[in-house]
Amino acid sequence: MAGYAETRTWDVLLTTTLGALERKIVDQITDQYAFTSWLTGGRVSNLLRGVKGSDAYDNREGGESIEVRVWYGLGGTAASRAYTAQTLTTPKDGATLGRFNWKYYSDSIVVFQEELDRNSGDAQVVNLLEFKIKQSTMALRDLFNGDAFGTNGDGGTALNGMGNIVDSAGTAGGLAAATFTWWAADENAASPTSFAANGIEEMRKLWVDLAAIGSTPEIIVTSPSVYTWYEARLFNQTRFIPRNDAMIGADPAFTNAVFHTVPVIFDKDETNNHMFMVNAQSLRLTVLRNKLFKVTPFESSISDGQNAKVALVEASCEMTTPHRRGNGKITGFVA
Repeated sequence: MAGYAETRTWDVLLTTTLGALERKIVDQITDQYAFTSWLTGGRVSNLLRGVKGSDAYDNREGGESIEVRVWYGLGGTAASRAYTAQTLTTPKDGATLGRFNWKYYSDSIVVFQEELDRNSGDAQVVNLLEFKIKQSTMALRDLFNGDAFGTNGDGGTALNGMGNIVDSAGTAGGLAAATFTWWAADENAASPTSFAANGIEEMRKLWVDLAAIGSTPEIIVTSPSVYTWYEARLFNQTRFIPRNDAMIGADPAFTNAVFHTVPVIFDKDETNNHMFMVNAQSLRLTVLRNKLFKVTPFESSISDGQNAKVALVEASCEMTTPHRRGNGKITGFVA
C-alpha cells in the first residue's frame, strides 16, 4: 500500500494549525479513454474537443446472444437479354447471420461501516463511498478501453477487440473471412512503411476504398506515435482554413487533427502503430439493457461476519459489426 511517511515533532505550530486541505483527490493513474468515449457517445468519459458522439451505442433489451443480419449476394441471375429470351428463375440465396456472445465485466465495491462512520461529519474531506464507487468504475473503464484494441475474438471473456474485428483474416460473429471473403475488413500494410514518406498517401487509399463501398469513416484512431507523425506531415503541407471559430487542419491548440474533416484521434491503448478508420454503421458497441458500468444497490454483508456494504459495478456488452468490410486498418507504420 502506497503512503506518505514522515517524522515530525509536534510543536506549538503543528498543534494549533491544520494543514491547508485539498478537498479532492487528484487522479494520478487513469487516462483519457478516447476511442471508447466515441464508441459509447460519451458515456464512458468526456468526448475529446471537436469529436462528436457516435451512434455506435446499440442497446438491446434482451437476447441469449447478439445476432446481426448480413446481406452478401445479389443472386447471380441478373443479365441483359433479348426480350424473347428466357429469364432464369433460379432460387436466390444471399443472406445469413452472424452471432456474437455477450461479454460480462464486473468489479466489487466494499466499504466497512466503521470506515463510513469515521469518514463523516466535519472530519470528512472526501466522501469515501463516492471515491470507492469511482475507483471501481474507473478500473473497469481502463480494462474495457484496453480490451477494445485487443485481438480477442468470439470466445473468451474479453470484448471482441478491433484487433480481431478490423482484420482481413480470422473469425468474428461466427463468420470466418477465409470462408466468406466478403466478411474481411479492409486491411492494408503500409508500403513503404515510413509515415513521413507515405503515410498520407496510405490514408487516402484506405479512405477511397471505404468510401467506394458506402462506408465513409466517422473517426480515425491511431497510436500516439502515429498521431505525432501525422500531425508533423500536416504542418508541412496543410493550409489552415477558419470555420466556426475552429481551424480545419492541425492547430496545435486543438485536441485532435482532422482528415477529410473527420477527427483523427490517438489512444494510449493502441500500442501497435496501427491506424483504424471506422464508422457507427460498421462498428458497434451492443449493450444489454443499458448495463454499461452500472452500480448495483449496496447490500449488507453482516451475515458473512463483517459489517460491510458490498456492491458491484457491471457491464454486459460486446463490440460487434454488421458490416465487417466497412472497417479499415493500416499496419506497419514507422516514423
